[in-house]
Amino acid sequence: MENIQKNLTGAGETTLSDRPCILDKITVNKAIANGVITAYDNSVTGGTVVATITEPATLLQNHYTLEYNGVCKTGLTISITGASNVTVSYRPTMA
Repeated sequence: MENIQKNLTGAGETTLSDRPCILDKITVNKAIANGVITAYDNSVTGGTVVATITEPATLLQNHYTLEYNGVCKTGLTISITGASNVTVSYRPTMA
């Protein structure tokens, strides 16, 4: 299966998949001081946390990519607090 990439800007919750998938990478395109990005194995916010990225008050870098290859059995929802710009790469599974 091919990777799907979705760019998310600003604060809020976004459901990227309501089916099983693999969270491949999260790229922070523009870091925001004290921002938090949380990935959930769920089709809504809440449930099993797959990843949490917490930005420090004093930013050390503006952009970076984190690789996960994490299995999401239910779906994939991303929650962003504080404004930010991230690209999430994921791929559906056959499960």
